[in-house]
Amino acid sequence: MRLFSRPPGAHLAAAATGEPGIRLGFEDAAMEARRRVLVLMLGVPAADHDSILDLAARALDPRRDLPVFVVSDLDFGRLRDRGAFFEFIPAAGEVGATDVTTYVDYVRRRLSIVRLKWDPVAEVDFGQPLELFLENGLAAAGLVTD
Repeated sequence: MRLFSRPPGAHLAAAATGEPGIRLGFEDAAMEARRRVLVLMLGVPAADHDSILDLAARALDPRRDLPVFVVSDLDFGRLRDRGAFFEFIPAAGEVGATDVTTYVDYVRRRLSIVRLKWDPVAEVDFGQPLELFLENGLAAAGLVTD
């Protein structure tokens, strides 16, 4: 089964030209019409993913909502097993960050791209707040903030 009907990133090019409405390119119009909800799971270990996936399944209407999980753990197994849509934001140590500002800017830009790509109607935070995730990741990588 093909998920996208046009090349990845085509909707970003369309947005840059001023084309109204970003479409993800799902072949299924009903899937395209579902409201995207970002479920932030920054700093949440993979062992806890199932419980959050279950909570999201109970809280969201599967006919109307499309949860997109934003994770920071490299173990995507449960997300893939359950057919979940997800985005990855790496911790500082996983990208070899050596500079605080560069890493913080990278994470903020990455999250902005995720928001632009999915155009969510809501965000639900089950993980660490972004600032705490950044602080903890930088500390774990041996970097200090000012």
